[in-house]
Amino acid sequence: MHWMIKCRSKPGTGELRKATIPAHRAHLEKYRDETWFSGPIFTDDGTSAIGSLRFIEFPDRAAAEALIANEPYTQAGGIYGHVTIERWLFGHV
Repeated sequence: MHWMIKCRSKPGTGELRKATIPAHRAHLEKYRDETWFSGPIFTDDGTSAIGSLRFIEFPDRAAAEALIANEPYTQAGGIYGHVTIERWLFGHV
């Protein structure tokens, strides 16, 4: 099953986010084979990261939720203010 995960950062967490980037990237690397796409979401002017978007392949919602629960951005004082996990059908028209 494919999942879309959209995470929005809480306002004022930019510095904490920057400090947590190495742990965040190491966490994502563990899921390289399951990840179709992963990247940050920025403000319109491109100056500040405000979240992330991921398309992953996991057997169920529980696995997708575990990915986010163990995410350093989640654990580092709660950088994410809102997380949406939705089923995504790859190549479905």
